[in-house]
Formats: sequence, structure tokens, C-alpha cells
Amino acid sequence: MSRKTLLILAAAAAAALSGMTRAQDHIWDGTTNIWGDQAHWTPTGVPDTTGENAFITGGTVTLDASYGIGTLNLTGGAIDGTFNLTANTLNWTYGNMSDNGSTTVTGDATVNANNGYLSLYGRTLNLQGNTTQSGINGYGPYLQNAATLNNSGSYAISDDSDINT
Repeated sequence: MSRKTLLILAAAAAAALSGMTRAQDHIWDGTTNIWGDQAHWTPTGVPDTTGENAFITGGTVTLDASYGIGTLNLTGGAIDGTFNLTANTLNWTYGNMSDNGSTTVTGDATVNANNGYLSLYGRTLNLQGNTTQSGINGYGPYLQNAATLNNSGSYAISDDSDINT
């Protein structure tokens, strides 16, 4: 390859890489409020695109509209409301999803009940990708109050985990 060709390829690669951006992470402040209130997210702004991830570690986030995001990290607290949440991926290690709306995960999901309580209360959880679930002593998501778990992908349960009703 000529030097000119290598320089052109290097410039093209640099241009392509400069267009790549990392997803924006938004962290909920642990209060009870609506998803659409940007003052409760850090950095300020509402996660509402697939290029944005939501981290919820406490409090209750009520869906005041339907949202689509990149990754939902639910490690505490609760998501409720009658609207729908769509995420590309899910990491669920603690907390609740409730009310009559739905949460849809279009890609991979990790459900880890080793550290505590996972509750699906009246809500529909749609899993469309590869889901892995782990837990100890029979722990796993609790489906209560007509909650529904729909799986159209693969669902692998490891360890001593279970789906509880």
C-alpha cells in the first residue's frame, strides 16, 4: 500500500472514531418524583433516548410518559406508573417495578437476586433478548398482583434462583 493510501485510511478511521460517543449516564437522586423531572437526575436532564442510561439506587421514579433508554440499572428503589419504559439492556439487582405499565427489554438482561428483593408488582416485564438470572436460597423476582413476565428470547436460571409467585 502506498503512503498516500495509508494516510487516507488513517484519516477515515480517525473520522469514524471521532463520531463515536459514549452513552450518557443519568443517576436518580433517590427521592420520590416523576421520571420527567430533570432536576432529580445527575447530570441534569431526563434519560429519554437509547444513547442515555438510567441508574436507580433508591427512591421511587414514577413514569409520567413512555420513555426509551439505553440501559436500565435498577439496584434499589422502585419504578412505577402506568406508562411504558423500553430499554436496550437491563441490570436488575434490587428493587421494585410496579403499576399497570410495562417494562420492555429489547436486548440482554441480567437479573441477580443475590443481594436482595426483586419485585414485579402488577407490572408487565417483556424480555426479548438473552436473560440470565442468578440468586441464592431460591431468591429471584417475585411476581405479585397479576404481574406478568413475558419472555421471547432465552432465559437461563443459574445457582439456586427461582421465579416466585
